[in-house]
Amino acid sequence: MKKIRVTIILIFLQLTGINAQESLTLNNGTELYLPLGTSICAENIIVNSGAKLIADDSSGICSSANLSGDGIIQIGSSEWIAQTSGVDLGLFSVDFINSNVGWAVGSVGTILNTTSSGTDWNGQISGTTNLLKGVSFVDENIGWACGLNGTILKTTNGGSNWSVQTSGTSSHEMNSINFTDVNSGWACGDYKILRTTNGGTSWIHYDSDFSHEYKSVFFISSSIGWAVGGINGTTNSLIKKSTDGGATWVEQSNSGNHWLYSVHFIDPNNGWAVGTGGLMLKTTDGGSNWLLQSSVTGNFLRSVFFIDPFQGWAVGESGLVLHTQDGGANWTVQSSGVSHNLYSVVFPSENHGWTVGDLGTILKSSYVPLPVELVSFSAFKNDQTVNLAWQTATEQNNYGFEIERQNKESRIQNPEWEKIGFVEGHGNSSSPKSYSYIDRNPVGGSKFSYRLKQIDTDGTFEYSEIVEIELS
Repeated sequence: MKKIRVTIILIFLQLTGINAQESLTLNNGTELYLPLGTSICAENIIVNSGAKLIADDSSGICSSANLSGDGIIQIGSSEWIAQTSGVDLGLFSVDFINSNVGWAVGSVGTILNTTSSGTDWNGQISGTTNLLKGVSFVDENIGWACGLNGTILKTTNGGSNWSVQTSGTSSHEMNSINFTDVNSGWACGDYKILRTTNGGTSWIHYDSDFSHEYKSVFFISSSIGWAVGGINGTTNSLIKKSTDGGATWVEQSNSGNHWLYSVHFIDPNNGWAVGTGGLMLKTTDGGSNWLLQSSVTGNFLRSVFFIDPFQGWAVGESGLVLHTQDGGANWTVQSSGVSHNLYSVVFPSENHGWTVGDLGTILKSSYVPLPVELVSFSAFKNDQTVNLAWQTATEQNNYGFEIERQNKESRIQNPEWEKIGFVEGHGNSSSPKSYSYIDRNPVGGSKFSYRLKQIDTDGTFEYSEIVEIELS
C-alpha cells in the first residue's frame, strides 16, 4: 500500500523559510517535510519517537540547529550510503540478482561479492590481473565478467571459482557483457560484438566495422537487443539493434552528438541511453526514434538503469547521481557523498540500488518512492459551501482522489464516511500539482470532517489526514 505524506505545518507552504526562533518539537505521529527551496531554522529541533523530519536537501536545515530526539531525521529525498568494499581500486561494473546477492568488478582482476545486501563484501579469486569492465549474472550461481585483452570469465558456483573462456580476441578490450539466460549472451568492445548461444563455451564475432567502437550491450530477450558507442574520428553517437539474437545488426538513426556509454531497456519498446557531454536519449518504439532528453548536466554519464517506465537513475563523473520519476522528462541531482567518478548503477528491486566507482566506492540506495507526496490539505467555508484544496509535490501511478465526508455531530450514531466526489490524478508528475473540490451540499449538521482517499492505478489506497470545518 502506498503512503501519503502530509506536512503538518500547512500555513508556511507558500514561504521560502520557517523561523521557529528557539525550538521546534515534533511529537509522535507528526511529520515535517521540507521540499527543495524551503528551510527551517531553530536553535533546537527535537524529533521525538514516532515523528519524522525529512528535508529534500541539506540546506533545508540551518547549520546552527541542534538536532536531537529518537525520531527519524532524513536529509535528502533518497539516501545513498557508502559501503565498505575493502579495496581502493576502481570498480567499473556492478550486478545484483536480488536485493541481497551481487557482484562488483574492477581493476587488477578485482571481483567482489556480497550475500548480505552489501553489509559485507568479500573478494573472489578471478585468476587474472586484467582490468574487468563488465559483469552479468543470471542467478546466484552462474555469471560472467569481461575486461581488457579480450578477457571473459565464467563461474557456475557464485564466484567461488572463475574459469577463462576463449573469446577469440586478445588484443581488444571487452567493455560490456550481458546474459539473458544460462546460454544466451553478448559482449562488446572496440569494434567487435561477440555472441554465444552455449553459455560461453564458444563465442562468435559479429560486426567488425573498424570505425565503430562499442561501449555497452543490452538484450531484453534472447532475440532483441541493442549496442551503443561511437564512431571513431567523430563525436557521433552509435546505436545498433538486433532482432535475431545478435546474428545481424541494423544501425538506428539518432540525433546524439556525443558517444554513448550505456543503454538500458525495460521492455522491447522503452529504453534509454546516456553518454559524454550529459547526453540522454530515450525511445518508446524500440529505437525507431530516439529523442534527446533535457539534461541537467554536461558531465560524462557512464550508466543508466530504469526499474519501470517512470523511475530511473544515471551516474557519471564527479560523483554525479541523477534521478527521474517521469521517464526522463525531468531529472534531479541526488547527493552521492563522493566527488570521484561513478561507472555503473543497478536496481534489482524498486527499493534497493547500488552504484560503484573509483577508489573502491560502493554506494547503496534504499530508495522508497512516495507515489503521492501530499504536502497540503485544507478546508474553508464559503457561505454554506465547503471548499477543499490540496497540493502534491510528486506523483507516481496516481489514479485519483475520492473525497469523503463525515458529520461530526452524528458520528457516534453513524461513524461511516460518505464518498461525495472524485478528482482524477495526474498519473505521474515530478512537479507540484494543485487540486480543489467544492462540497455544495453539506447537509445534516454544521460540523464536518473531510479526508482524501488517494488511489493508485493498481487499486491500492491510503487516507490523508482529516481536516475539520464548522459552518455558522
